[in-house]
Amino acid sequence: MSHNKRMFFKKYKLFSAILPIMASLILATIYYCYFGRNLDFWDSIVGIFLSLTAGIPFALWIDRTIKLRDEEEKSKFDRSREKDILMFIEKELNFNSALVLQVRDIKNADFHPLQTEMWEVLKSSGDLKLILDTELLNRITSAYDIIFKVKHFEEKSLDDWNVSNSGMDIGSTWQVQFNRAKNFYGLMDESMGEAIRSITKRIDNINKLR
Repeated sequence: MSHNKRMFFKKYKLFSAILPIMASLILATIYYCYFGRNLDFWDSIVGIFLSLTAGIPFALWIDRTIKLRDEEEKSKFDRSREKDILMFIEKELNFNSALVLQVRDIKNADFHPLQTEMWEVLKSSGDLKLILDTELLNRITSAYDIIFKVKHFEEKSLDDWNVSNSGMDIGSTWQVQFNRAKNFYGLMDESMGEAIRSITKRIDNINKLR
């Protein structure tokens, strides 16, 4: 939450605390100005006390109205942030999905590693908690678990390939690692496809809430 947001909620809590007192004093003052001067001391005291008491429910009603409005605004803000997060993830998954459709060969100069940077940033920042659909979050997490596994095998294979090209004889260990990665291509593609479809559905639902 931004600094401005935190300051707003601090000021709001202070305002909520003094609102009943302010409303009661205002009603008591109005009562005294219009009626108190024509009454004796005890009648004035009773009238002022009743005014103070009557002001509390009114102040609480105002407080509840303000809280409801603020909760609605916060909910809209959170859903907007959730949509942005899902769009970032969707973009990264689509990029990886396109790579898997190509013939991947670490020996090619244009070989591109799988991307996981956006997911890692969102995970470390704690923004993933804004994704309310736990089933969707589990699907995305499962997809990235496989991506990380494949990425590990591909990076290990690429490292072994580079060592082999440097003149060191390490056999075909790079091919072994790459074959391990390829064994997960089908599962990874299926898992990413499910996650992307679920993300698209969730984004559509968020758009309908506006």
